[in-house]
Amino acid sequence: MAAHRFLCFSDLHGEPPPPADETGAAAWLVAGDVASAGDRKQFKVWVRHRTAPVLAVLGNHDGGGAFGFLFRCNGFDLSGRAKAVAPGLWVLGVGWTGEHPSDLPDELHLLRRCRMARRMFELEAGPNDGVIILTHYPPKLGLSFAGEYACVGQLVDDLRPLAVVMGHDHGRFSE
Repeated sequence: MAAHRFLCFSDLHGEPPPPADETGAAAWLVAGDVASAGDRKQFKVWVRHRTAPVLAVLGNHDGGGAFGFLFRCNGFDLSGRAKAVAPGLWVLGVGWTGEHPSDLPDELHLLRRCRMARRMFELEAGPNDGVIILTHYPPKLGLSFAGEYACVGQLVDDLRPLAVVMGHDHGRFSE
C-alpha cells in the first residue's frame, strides 16, 4: 500500500485550526470538539479554504444540533460512516454529540455508530483494503482509564486499523 499523508487535530474548543502545509495531504482528519456555538462560521470558512478534503467526527462539545448540522450539510461528517480516501484506503468515523457539552455518549450511542460505519466499510471496501479509524471517543483497550468505549475498542480489535486518530483526552498519548 502506498504511503499517504494526513493532517490531524481535535479538541480545538473554538481555537483556530493549526496551520499546515497541505501539499500532498490525502485529507484532514478532525477528531471532534472543534468549535463552540459562536465559532461555526469561522470553521465553515476554514473548511472552504482547504485544498485537502476535510473529514470529521462529532465530539461532545460539537452539540446543540446546529454544529452537527453544519458538519452533515457540508458533507464532511463521518460519524457512523466510512469513506474511501485513496485506492485501497478507507477512513471509518465514530462520533456523537448531545445537546450540551457535558453530555457524553453511553455505550449504546457509540455502538450504533460503530455498527453503521463498519457495515458501510464491509459492504464497499475490498478484501485487502486498509482502514483508519477516526473517533472522538477513545477505544477501551484493556487500560484502566475512564471514558473509554468498549465498542470502539472492539472495532480496533476486529478491523486492525493502520491507525486510530482520536480526540477527547486532550493529549493523553502525546508528549
